[in-house]
Amino acid sequence: MRTTVTIEDSVYAQAKVVAAQGQESVGELITTALRQYLSDVGAPLELELPVLPQWSGGGIRPGIDINDSSSLLEVLDHGQSLNALR
Repeated sequence: MRTTVTIEDSVYAQAKVVAAQGQESVGELITTALRQYLSDVGAPLELELPVLPQWSGGGIRPGIDINDSSSLLEVLDHGQSLNALR
């Protein structure tokens, strides 16, 4: 992944020297260092997502065509046509 970060000039200069000594790129060095840091602090490998609510209703409401978003919008707008709402 490509990203942009701000690193102090002196730290970046040191990283370039260490990377060159290890015959790797600065990006590889940063990835290795960050991976080690995350391992040391016990960062979770995956984000725990909250349980989402589920609805067990009776399916699609009459008058709604799931292939036509305007029919859904008309039902949500209490039967008013889209032109009347503009």
